[in-house]
Formats: sequence, C-alpha cells, structure tokens
Amino acid sequence: MNTLSKYSLINAKLRAAVSKLFKKEILDKLITCGTLLECHDILQNTPYQKIFNAVPQPYDINLLEYHLFKEEINIYSEITKHVYGETKKTILRLMEKLELENLKSTFRIWLGKASSNYLVHERIVSPIPTAKILQAEDLKTVVSYLKGTPYYSSFQEILPAILEESVLFQLETKLDINYYKRLWNQISELSARDRLLSYQLLGIDIDIKNIQIIHRLKKYYQLSSAEIFKHLIPLQGGVREALKEIIYADYKIQKNFGFLNDKSLLPLEALLSEKNAQDKLFFLEEILNEVLISKAKKALLGFPFSIGIILAFLTLKKIEIENIKKILRGKALNIPPQEIKKKILTI
Repeated sequence: MNTLSKYSLINAKLRAAVSKLFKKEILDKLITCGTLLECHDILQNTPYQKIFNAVPQPYDINLLEYHLFKEEINIYSEITKHVYGETKKTILRLMEKLELENLKSTFRIWLGKASSNYLVHERIVSPIPTAKILQAEDLKTVVSYLKGTPYYSSFQEILPAILEESVLFQLETKLDINYYKRLWNQISELSARDRLLSYQLLGIDIDIKNIQIIHRLKKYYQLSSAEIFKHLIPLQGGVREALKEIIYADYKIQKNFGFLNDKSLLPLEALLSEKNAQDKLFFLEEILNEVLISKAKKALLGFPFSIGIILAFLTLKKIEIENIKKILRGKALNIPPQEIKKKILTI
C-alpha cells in the first residue's frame, strides 16, 4: 500500500477532528465558571457532553475522569480502524500507555494504596483480567494473571521485594522504561519519514516523563542523585544530559539548549542558572510542553500523508483531555480559577 492511500482516509478524518479542538475562549469559560454543572452547560454540543450525560448529579469527579479516560481509549481505538501495517502497530503500542496506567491503578487498589474502583475492565490492547486481579488472594496470583502480556516480566523481576513501600515506585518506573523501549523499537519499523516525525514528538514526551520521575523521587524518596538517574527512561530525548546535570550536586547547566531549534529560547541556559534545582525542573517541564505543542502544530501543517498528523492530533487531544480533567477536579475541590489556570496548557 502506497503512502497516499495508507493515510488519505485517516488524514481527512483527523483534520476534521483537529478543527474541533478547544479554542482558548472555551478553556477560559471553563476555568472561570463556578460549578461542575456550569462546566456541563459550557460543554454542550461538544464531544464531552456525553461524559456528563453518563454521570448522574451530583457529579462524582472520579466517575467523570473515568469516562474521560474511556473517551481517550475510544479515540485511539477508532484510529486503529483506519490504519494498517506498522502504523497500526505503532498506534496500538501508544495505546498500551493507557492500558499500563489502568494496570497501575488496578495494582494500587489491590495493594490498598488507592480506593477508587473506576477501572476499565474491557480489553484495551492485551487480555488483562482486571476483576480477577482485584480478587486475587496473593501477589503470585496477581502476577500469574499477567502472563502473555508485556508487563509480566517487570512484575516477575521485582516480585520478591514488591510489597516494600519504595519498591512500588521502582516497579512503576520499570514498567514505564520497558514500555518506552517497546515503543521505540516499534517506531524503528516505520518508514524513514514517519520514524523521524515520531522521534521528534515522542522524544519530548520522554523528556517530560523523566522530569516528572525526578520530581517524584526528590519529593518522596531519599535517593542519591546517581540512584535517581538510574530510574530515568534511558532513551535519547532532547534534554536527558541536561537533566543529569540538574539532578547532580552542583545543579549547574553547562549545555546550550539549542536542541529546541527555536532561537527565541536560546536564553534558556541563563534563565535556568538563576533557579534552584526544583524550580529548574518545573521550568523545563513548562518549556518542553510548549515545545511539544509547537511541534505538534507544525506536524499538522507538514506533509499530509504521514503518521505526523495522527501523532499531532493524539498529542493535542491528550492535552485537551488533561486540561478538562484539571479544570473539573479544580471545580470539585473549590480551587480558585487563577490557580487552575496555572496548570492549563493552551493549545
């Protein structure tokens, strides 16, 4: 199948979907409104109206987030119906990230470290018997249910010490690292053009994930800088070496951040040198999110018959859904609009 015929149908569908992504005006209305009921009114005649329609009043924020999560799964699933070969395998591999998050939540509930039972029980990619895992009497039984899935080896490897408090995070990090390795390997099977577009967008995603790992390890665990670095996703993104410099003792930035390919960001090194270690991480994450959005938008305007438009749409749609989650949770917790706005990424 040639490139034109492979991407023509999905290209047309996604360009129509991209035109429906939220504009800043709608986000501002959601941020400034007073209640979840008002959010529902604003989201009338949008794809998210059905989310509220599925949840009785008074709105349960956890149930709303569950339906948003299922909506994201449905978006990936719908795309897989219109792509083939290595492209379809890549989208399914991306879909595994959602499956992995569901598995992590399932395991936390089984351990008694989480209380919400809003889990997806239907098959996402692999056959994972969520209900059986929740009812398992011991850890070995839990792990046995994962045989034949990409997650079994990670659980099996860390099984002896898995119930220790610090090891749960190590397990989740190992699951993430193995996931991104599988994703990177799958991307290598794409055409040269698709491979380059995938590396550009997903490399930034890896950098952002590494920043979040560093922040969590610094905040909750007493690990040395060398130990922290061992938990980072080892694939080459854009800032991994810079992150290494941030988490080590002197917290100095010596590299030029020219990888961002944006001359307006060249002063980044000087700005970072004025911040403490934690602020550097938050600042870098903020910058990388902006770069990710910029690259996704650029991919939408690039060669139309490539995986670029699919990855760009999925990137921007994920950000939109995360924005909605942040706003709805903020309303449920009575967080002031100005504080909610700080967490929102403008597409």
